[in-house]
Formats: sequence, structure tokens, C-alpha cells
Amino acid sequence: MSGDPGWIQAWSELRDLHELKAADYGNADDSFANYVQASGAVGEPDEFVCWLRILEKAHRALNLIRAGRANENAEGPDVAALAIGAEALRRRRSA
Repeated sequence: MSGDPGWIQAWSELRDLHELKAADYGNADDSFANYVQASGAVGEPDEFVCWLRILEKAHRALNLIRAGRANENAEGPDVAALAIGAEALRRRRSA
């Protein structure tokens, strides 16, 4: 397999992260129920809250880095999972 080993390892952890988060935030009918409901409450497309959460997590990551606490920044997997979730929700609309 080619590609960066760190990227491959991080990517391989995303499915487990999605399943863990879906158990907390989704329901039996929809793994993304919380995002769909929250986005609908503000009149936006289903993926809107995913992008909003990405923005919030990016700000947190940047604040940690600027504070000299880059080693504490663990937002990457959540951001990646949220971006994939946003794309999945966008594709639902396009299907």
C-alpha cells in the first residue's frame, strides 16, 4: 500500500469513531439524526451543523496550537469524521 503511514492509520480509525459517535448522537433510524434535526431547526440543509462543528473544532485546534499546546490537539479525527458525515448528508439530498 502506498501513502503516508500516519494518514493510513488515522483513516483506519474513522469507522470506529463514526460508530461510537453514532451510538451517542444518532438513533436507530438515522446515525446523523442530531445533525439533521439541528440543521432543520435553523432552516439549513442537513449537513450545515456538521460544517458548523468543524468550524468550532478548527477554532479550538488553532487556539491550542497558538497557546503552545499543539500536543494536546486531538481534533483531527473528529474534523475528518464530520467532513465525511457532511458529504454523506449532501449525497442523501442528491440521491
